[in-house]
Amino acid sequence: NRQKQQIASMFDDYCRQNPHAIECSIY
Repeated sequence: NRQKQQIASMFDDYCRQNPHAIECSIY
């Protein structure tokens, strides 16, 4: 569960830096 949360925060940072990324359009 901790790892999942870590991935989620990394994903959050990624989407902040790459708001137009395909992975982030659902976010």
